[in-house]
Formats: sequence, structure tokens, C-alpha cells
Amino acid sequence: MTDIIFPLQAALLVGRDRAVDDILDAVARTMRSEGRNAIGFLQRQNMQEGECCGQIELEDIATGTRHVISQALGSGARGCRLDPQALAGIAGPLLTRVEAGPDLLILNRFGKGEAEGGGFRAVIEAACMRGIPTLTAVREDYVEAWRAFSGDLGVLIAPDRGAAIGWARRAISGSPEIDILAIEEGGDQIILRAEMAVETGLCDTRSLHDEIDADGV
Repeated sequence: MTDIIFPLQAALLVGRDRAVDDILDAVARTMRSEGRNAIGFLQRQNMQEGECCGQIELEDIATGTRHVISQALGSGARGCRLDPQALAGIAGPLLTRVEAGPDLLILNRFGKGEAEGGGFRAVIEAACMRGIPTLTAVREDYVEAWRAFSGDLGVLIAPDRGAAIGWARRAISGSPEIDILAIEEGGDQIILRAEMAVETGLCDTRSLHDEIDADGV
């Protein structure tokens, strides 16, 4: 099999019936318990009585500090809106921490902001340029934007705790042998099996050669 660059960017597919914040939390806790420097944000939702949607908060993985990133639209509103200024206010300091070279970056979502060039997009790009693995989550509406952004360095992972932790361990260690659970397609569980070439100059987006085996899974 042809050598490849390991997919440094992984996204958990967010389904309507499966939240993934607990998986990202588990990855963060596991990596930090193993002595790895994992940074980033987890999403929390604080529901208040009488509200149609909860206040969205991002929790700093390293410090536990929470930041509100949603705007209440007032009485009678049927939804909430992301506050881009609040998000920018935490993205800037996070970018500085990425420059310090952590082992892993975890971000709550690749969503509308990132798809449109904002949000945490610059942070992900900075991590990529430094060879820092990034784990996030993406809804079906933004899968194509994720693929266009991450290219050959990105992979979709099924919403499975073991798969996410396994990817993180391999991405951090730079193991040359990889066995990653990928997304379910057509009812079959797809396995990506690949080999990695350790190179300098990460973000050199050569083609990712996948050996896909949908049998016996």
C-alpha cells in the first residue's frame, strides 16, 4: 500500500439521535489522564425553565472555565443565535495556546461559522500547520464543507467513543500502523486501514489511499 500522511483532522458525525459531546469529553479526559496536553473546548447547554433552547456554553478543557457563546433572541423567539463576537473572543487566546504546541486540539463543532471562514477555522488551520491533531464534530449539513476544508488530511469517524480515543492515541503517537473506525455508510460499517509516512512539512495534502473493507465488520 502507498504511504500516506495520517489524517490529522478528524470529525465525529453528529446525528439527530446521537449527541457527541460526551465522546469529545471522554477523549479529553482520557488524553489528559495519560499525560497528554489536550486543549480546546467542549460544548455545554444550560437549559432554563420556559426557554425553547438552552444557553450554549463552551467549557475550556484545561481550566474548566465556561464561556457563553449564544444570544437569547427575546420573549417569544423559537431559537437562539450564536454570538460571533463571543466566539471570536475565545478563539484568539486559543490560537496563542496552539502556538505553544499541545498534543491535541479538541473543538466542539465544525459548523456554520467554520464553513463560512470564521469560528475556529483559523485555529484549526494553525494546528494543521504545526502538525497538531484536531478532533471535532460535524453535523450532516456541514459534512461537505468539512470535506472541502480538511481535504486529504481529514477523516469522518462514527460517533463511537472507542474509535475517537483510538484515533487520538494514534494521531498523537504518530504510529505508522492505523486502524480507524470510520463512518457507517449504507448500513455497513466501513473500516479505513492505512499506513502513514512520517514527514516534515505537514499539510502537504497528497492523496489519501484507503483500503476499505466492508465485509466481516
